[in-house]
Amino acid sequence: MWQRFKVRVEPLTPESFAPFGQVIETFEERKPEVRKGGYTQNAYTVTAALPKDADPQKVSLIGGWQRAHFAFHTDAGQSFYPSRHCPTVFLVAPVQPTIAAGDLRAFYSDGRLGVCLSLEVWHTMPICIAGEEVYQTTRGDQDYKAHSVEIDFDLEQGLAIDLDEGSLDACRRPPLRRLGFQMKIVQERVAEYKLNHSRIPASVLEALRRSGWHNYTLFMREDGYVFGYFESPHDFKTAMEKFTGEMAKAPKEKDAGGGSMTEAPDPSRPDQWIVELEDVFYLQ
Repeated sequence: MWQRFKVRVEPLTPESFAPFGQVIETFEERKPEVRKGGYTQNAYTVTAALPKDADPQKVSLIGGWQRAHFAFHTDAGQSFYPSRHCPTVFLVAPVQPTIAAGDLRAFYSDGRLGVCLSLEVWHTMPICIAGEEVYQTTRGDQDYKAHSVEIDFDLEQGLAIDLDEGSLDACRRPPLRRLGFQMKIVQERVAEYKLNHSRIPASVLEALRRSGWHNYTLFMREDGYVFGYFESPHDFKTAMEKFTGEMAKAPKEKDAGGGSMTEAPDPSRPDQWIVELEDVFYLQ
């Protein structure tokens, strides 16, 4: 019925959302700017699924992942806070007399953050990504119709504003940590270690992937010192434990040389064959 216009979803941060207002961690943290009158508060129940009684002639404002009705208010800004902490997308557009679909921005919150919109910022009802959410809201107490400018993309342009699933999935994935470690290969087995890493069994590669290791890289000095780097949603200890657990289930590979290939990189700590390194700088 409607042509879908997909908007790329980006993480909600104070910096990225600054052109539209402030990010809030609690409902009480901030009230929107008022130009006329005072405040009124309300709460709206919104579901990730479409309501059974949804009007087939209009894009729902309280269910599903699509929106079409947008507005801004001239008496005050407006805040929205997800009281049940469900994952949420806030759709907004800049302060301007009217908007096109291409003006819209979509910001993802994991449910811990809400937004306080500046005066005259275009917005719609937040999109609940999973479950059922109750959005607490504060806005101006003046007559809605007299102090609002509205647009209905479905009725006026035959459009349903939708979310880009790929970018939404990327936002919902846990952020990756950058992890580094050091270990030492026994000098006599350096050549063997290099050879083994030129033909790593598929079962080991799968164990790394199932453990959440990404961009795993190894660098070696001639004396056997190894610097390792990988990215993981887990801390170093958890990442190592998950990999060890996955390897316990993998087919056993024969160690032709016998014995351990590693020795403690720090002679004062012979019990530590691998040492986590501190992340001190990152150039983005």
